[in-house]
Amino acid sequence: MGQPSISILLHELIKLMYHAGVKDPIFFRLGTCGGLGVEPGTVVITTEPLNGMLEPVHMTPILGKRVDRPAVLSKELANELIALSEPSDTFKIVAGKTICTDDFYEGQGRMDGAFCEYTEEEKFTFLKLARDKGVTNIEMESLAMASITHHVGIKCGIICVTLLDRLKGDQINQSKKTLEEWQDRPMVIATRYIKRYLTENGHLIENIENKPKPKKTIGCPDCVNLQKMNKMSMDDGESSNSSTSSVGSDSASGGASGAKNLSNTSESTSGKSTNSEFGCLPGCSVIVSSVDYLQRVLDESSGVD
Repeated sequence: MGQPSISILLHELIKLMYHAGVKDPIFFRLGTCGGLGVEPGTVVITTEPLNGMLEPVHMTPILGKRVDRPAVLSKELANELIALSEPSDTFKIVAGKTICTDDFYEGQGRMDGAFCEYTEEEKFTFLKLARDKGVTNIEMESLAMASITHHVGIKCGIICVTLLDRLKGDQINQSKKTLEEWQDRPMVIATRYIKRYLTENGHLIENIENKPKPKKTIGCPDCVNLQKMNKMSMDDGESSNSSTSSVGSDSASGGASGAKNLSNTSESTSGKSTNSEFGCLPGCSVIVSSVDYLQRVLDESSGVD
């Protein structure tokens, strides 16, 4: 949370992009914010981040010196994100400037902190001034996000959903269910952009759900090794009908710890699926549900739908 954390993340991510040889990446910041004169639940596309002085400048002390860097976002990308609104949407998408602060309470004009040295009138005077200058929301990351990405030439978009209107109060009064639904909205817009981008660049496989998927056999190393050993024994004419086998022993895994017992029966160890579906023997102590979940995520994400 906040600009120091986003700065660390961006430095590491930019280095990763460089060493991975990624060309022209596009970064997105998705999250929540406080609205300014907009209805709660509204998705805001930031056009220009401002500091607490209402300037599009990110100030960073470096080696005892003040370094000011412009906070600039791609107008082209912002316009593309705004255009992703659909008639069936149950929420609005608006564009506007964003105030980015280093403080949640005084920096954002809240009056419910440990102390407050300004009046409610002064608070609303500032917020209304910001609104008149085109500010639609307040958060704590956009300024650093914009200045750092602009500094290295990376295109960046900032998509946030408002949880309240700061011109009407400081408290969030929505239910948990409503807030969870609202928090998905920035991801909806980002996903639309990614899908359109992949489609226009010929990277998206359409109707992948109608294509047959190859059956993959996966399993934990112990079960895979045991099945290989059993197959070798059968090839050599040796009996492998023992009711219980030990995996991870000195003879099978060089004395590795964490040995587990496997029962060579056909009984299911899960209410919905057996271990053998994932390449493990029935009775394996590996939790099937976790493998099941991973396989399901991989299957569902393969269509980029």
